[in-house]
Amino acid sequence: NNLIKPGRAITISAGNSGRDDLHFNYTFSEQDTLFHTFIEFNPNAEAKYTWIDCWAEKENVFELSFQLYNKDSGTFSTDVLKVDTEVSSIGSITLLSDNGDSCKISYVINKVDFNGKTRALFDIESFTDDYVMISGKGSEGELHIWSGIIKLYSGYPSTFTNLYLPWAKSGNRKNVVNDLSTADSVFSCAAYTSKNRWTSVDGDQIYFSGYIRNYIAPFSSQGPALSSATKPDIAAPGAFLEAAVNTYDGSFDPDSSSRWMLTRQIPIDGTEDYHRFAALAGTSMAAPCTAGAIALMFEAEPTLSTAQIREIFKRTALKNMYYTTTDIWGVGILQIDKALQDLLGITSINELVNSDEIEIISQNSETITFKLNNENLSDLTLHVYDISGRLIISNKVRSSEQVSQINISQLQSGAYILRLFNNKSNFKCKFIK
Repeated sequence: NNLIKPGRAITISAGNSGRDDLHFNYTFSEQDTLFHTFIEFNPNAEAKYTWIDCWAEKENVFELSFQLYNKDSGTFSTDVLKVDTEVSSIGSITLLSDNGDSCKISYVINKVDFNGKTRALFDIESFTDDYVMISGKGSEGELHIWSGIIKLYSGYPSTFTNLYLPWAKSGNRKNVVNDLSTADSVFSCAAYTSKNRWTSVDGDQIYFSGYIRNYIAPFSSQGPALSSATKPDIAAPGAFLEAAVNTYDGSFDPDSSSRWMLTRQIPIDGTEDYHRFAALAGTSMAAPCTAGAIALMFEAEPTLSTAQIREIFKRTALKNMYYTTTDIWGVGILQIDKALQDLLGITSINELVNSDEIEIISQNSETITFKLNNENLSDLTLHVYDISGRLIISNKVRSSEQVSQINISQLQSGAYILRLFNNKSNFKCKFIK
């Protein structure tokens, strides 16, 4: 939040955890004082390793216990780790399964200064086939728990499961947006599918049937933030987009695992290497799309605040037939052209009413000559936009010049918007080349 000021914005990917039950929450009451859930490690990870990150509401305390559970025999380990969050503490324990395999758990319990909440963080590394069961006790308030740790872009994901036991509870996919993107001033970007088929560089026809065009991408993380703020903020293209990839990335070489993603390769003169392009997916594709849209908005209005941008997105985002809730889509699908038109105060070029203060007195294929009909205007900035709202020309107009010219020789044929503005005035007119 401290990095944000007028004319500056931050976009962050919402995260790619939309298919995983990384989140667990439970509301304690006089009637509901106990829960059980199990950690399920990702079988594709190189180790059974994870973090369990627990947060309680202010002034609420709870007790957590960890125990090994053998699904085949239905038995529990003798060893149990019990921690009470009423007192800050640090410790570790090794749980042993019936056959002597171990599970090491380290933990830190403390009150967090910046929000006053109680936090318990557990570092777990298991060398057993048994499941790790988590039990929680409390009398009031809500407890939120997240699982997994990211290292080197992939890391060690884990999920919460009930193992189909009636007395246990599974996790869910809510509240799993990227933690950095939950900052109030940040634009958290969800991903939707804009393309689901392409031809690879080797001529193979690639089609992802599980990705429906104009529908939210299956991996896109869901909100909201625990503050109840709308997160993600906006949805942008995130599956599948053609993007440049590293020339020397061996995963795109012939017979490599990711070769099917390669869409183009252009020879680099004088070498045996190629400029390569591949079909990529992720909310990390949606975030730069949103950043590009905001950059165009700053080009039109350099002092925009994030609050103003957020309001423009609310007014102009598309809610298509697949739109469900803000927890998944944010305010809707980003529409760059509509956002820019909203910023410029027009709905279309044909509905723009010319300002009386600007008068175009002559025009040819090379120049436009216009006159200012207000002698009190000063320190004006001149912008010319195309009909999509893209800034084409930017100049300063000296207050002493009541008649000015614009060079339009480089413009293609079409409709354009001429805008003159300063900190007190904003005048627009349209012209056709």
